[in-house]
Amino acid sequence: MTNFARRYVLKPHVSRSDVELLAWDRDWNLAAMGNEEADVYVDVWSTDDGKNEIHYVEDRPIGLNYLTLRGENLEEVDEDIRGNFEILDFSEALQTLRGAADRDSELRAFYAVALNATEDRRELVLQQFRAAARHSDVGMRQAVVMATGYLPWPDLVALVETMRRDDPDPLVRQNAEILLEGIRRHGQE
Repeated sequence: MTNFARRYVLKPHVSRSDVELLAWDRDWNLAAMGNEEADVYVDVWSTDDGKNEIHYVEDRPIGLNYLTLRGENLEEVDEDIRGNFEILDFSEALQTLRGAADRDSELRAFYAVALNATEDRRELVLQQFRAAARHSDVGMRQAVVMATGYLPWPDLVALVETMRRDDPDPLVRQNAEILLEGIRRHGQE
């Protein structure tokens, strides 16, 4: 769920090929290649010294691609990522969410907010989740459940517990129960 040091949401025009090209240029070693048939496609590279691991993720259910970074000396890889790719940061994601013209844009922006969330923005993120949990669109309420899997803060888990009990849609309640069971079994990491 959250076992990484940094996450970077890529703007839509940044492709898998762009990431592969940077990996090639930096001599990153391909450790695992994604499954094209999977809902979530993941390629895993390690830096040449083996101290850092970079995951490229095409998260098809939420419609976003992102990179996660783990390791010891992250600054050089962080500079490579930020210097070579356009990143959808928290502020831009929040602005897009607030001005979304259609449901798909609103959902993608909501997920981008969740993927970019940091502790220093906790209250603002909680406000967005609470508002989405009351949304008239069942898809937005469902997004709260799914996004909590990426961001299992205790306040959000409590919100999903309330949704499991009180949401008017049976599928939202069922998916909330599935997420909560996963957290009970596997913890929040």
